[in-house]
Order: sequence, then structure tokens, then C-alpha cells
Amino acid sequence: MSTLAIGGPLHAIAAALGLTLLTVALLRLRAEDARARQVATAAGLLMAVPFSLGASIYPAYRLQIKPDLLVAHPQLAAAFESKEHLAAMGLCCVLGGAGAFLVPEGGRAGRSLLSTGWLLCVSAAAIGVVVTWWPALTTALASGW
Repeated sequence: MSTLAIGGPLHAIAAALGLTLLTVALLRLRAEDARARQVATAAGLLMAVPFSLGASIYPAYRLQIKPDLLVAHPQLAAAFESKEHLAAMGLCCVLGGAGAFLVPEGGRAGRSLLSTGWLLCVSAAAIGVVVTWWPALTTALASGW
């Protein structure tokens, strides 16, 4: 089995779980829940998992998928490259936000960084879903699906 066949779904599942926990953390922080800081720190650390998985499958993507994607859908290939940058910025914000909660006075900065990181990571995830499914969807629609 190829790296993409295993790593791709794991990357997507880890991203969905990380974003879910990050969303819960932000909601708990808004409600000023007593354990919100711990949940936020765990969410920040968990978001490193899909980023690491994405980095591990990128070489296979570059060799197996990107050349055909560049020819057939150059805009999607460009969007995918943008997704990688959004994810990197999002991870930095999320980890910074999680780190801010390690000090007592870091609450406001932590919430701001986590919120910004959440927005960047959700944007990256949305682009990832579109890039992954768009070629198959357009092919299916063109064939009268």
C-alpha cells in the first residue's frame, strides 16, 4: 500500500479530530470553563499530528499527484500549495496559543492565537477537501452522474 493510501486518510482524520478538539477548546474558553486551559493546550498539541502526517506524505503527493493536477487543474494545484502555507501558519498560532496558557496571564493572547489558528486551519482543511474531491466530482458530473 502506498504512503498516500494510508497517510492521506490518517491525515484527514487527525485534522478533523484536531479541529474538533480545538473548536471545543475555544467554546470552553468562551464559557470560562475551569478546565478550558488544559483542553486548549491539548488541542494545540494535537494539531501538530495532522501537520506532521501531511509533511510525511508530501513527497509522495509531489511525485504521484501534483504533476497530473498541475496539468488538469492548475488552479487546484496552486490552492493546494496555499493550503500548506495556511496550515503552517495555523499550527504556529495554535501552538503559540497553547503555550500562552502555560502562564497565568496568557489567557487573552492564548484565545486570540487559538482563534486565529482555528480560522487558518479550517481554511486549510476546506481547501484540502475541495482539492481532493473536485477532480472526481467534475468527472462524475461530466459523465452524466
